[in-house]
Amino acid sequence: MANERESFRDRYRAANQNSRDQVDGFLKSNGGSWFVWVSIGLIVAGVVWSLVAG
Repeated sequence: MANERESFRDRYRAANQNSRDQVDGFLKSNGGSWFVWVSIGLIVAGVVWSLVAG
């Protein structure tokens, strides 16, 4: 059981790291353009709004 949990955590961490690397590469290739920051702001605003409204 512990082994299963460990492998799941490792897989989760690997997937997380992969998406973080993709975001990092995206930001670097776009030079942190305003579009990226606007979309991040909209996502954050949506999360905050859903928390407040929900």
